Amino acid sequence: MVYSMTGFGSSTKENNLVKVDVEIKSLNSKFLDLNIRLPKVAQPFEMDFRNVVNQRVKRGKIMLNINATVLNTSLAKRGINRELFLAYKNDLEKLADENALQKDDLLQIILSLPDVIETPENESDDDVKEVFLSALSEAIDALDTFRLQEGETLSKELAQYAKNILNKLREVDANKQLRVDKMRKKLQDLLDKHLTNEQKDTGRLEQEVVFYIERFDITEEIVRLEGHINYFLKELGGEGSGKKLGFIAQEMGREINTIGSKANDEQIQHLVVHMKDDLEKIKEQVLNIL
Repeated sequence: MVYSMTGFGSSTKENNLVKVDVEIKSLNSKFLDLNIRLPKVAQPFEMDFRNVVNQRVKRGKIMLNINATVLNTSLAKRGINRELFLAYKNDLEKLADENALQKDDLLQIILSLPDVIETPENESDDDVKEVFLSALSEAIDALDTFRLQEGETLSKELAQYAKNILNKLREVDANKQLRVDKMRKKLQDLLDKHLTNEQKDTGRLEQEVVFYIERFDITEEIVRLEGHINYFLKELGGEGSGKKLGFIAQEMGREINTIGSKANDEQIQHLVVHMKDDLEKIKEQVLNIL
């Protein structure tokens, strides 16, 4: 199955403690690039969220947005670390006196300093964590469904591009012998134009034809390219890894380029141009596959 790199999923879950809304979006990226926005009540579970996303999403630029509405006031209770508050107060008042600074905003400054405001551990943390993870899992399920639907569309497009190349390749194969005949006629015309009947050497003509046939033979390239295309189509119907499909497309490109450089024929060159056009579309779309 082919999965698109892009997708969206969302979920809403709640219990008697908290209501959770999760949205997850995915865009193209070679690696997993995770960006999380969390409410304060969910911050203790950030590593759990990251582990779940790492295991299930695998790759892509991921934007995870989690919102929460506290339904039980016990989760919102906060306290002041009095010892730390007084330590900050004494240090700041001393600095203010030494430097003749105003003390009007001292309280607000102290309350904004790290760890002055404490959120006590709650016996219900496991229940809160469970609802967050449940919502996240459901959102990822929705993301996977979206990615699969998009992947099916991508798979059909890629298969068509690959079949287009295969059809053009068969035309190249069909024109292969005509190219030899054209080469033979061109050499014969050159001999007729520049040599008399006595100077002509039929054996030499055949040697030259054989030389050019060997030099510009594209049979192996045709066979290899057809093999790559069939492998590509097989992968589309199987695991459909974007990286693997990209590697196969690179191999297809090498064979197409070699056919073009050895073609020495206008008709085959035109077919090569069409094959390259479809291959570029494949390379572009493969970047969208997980």
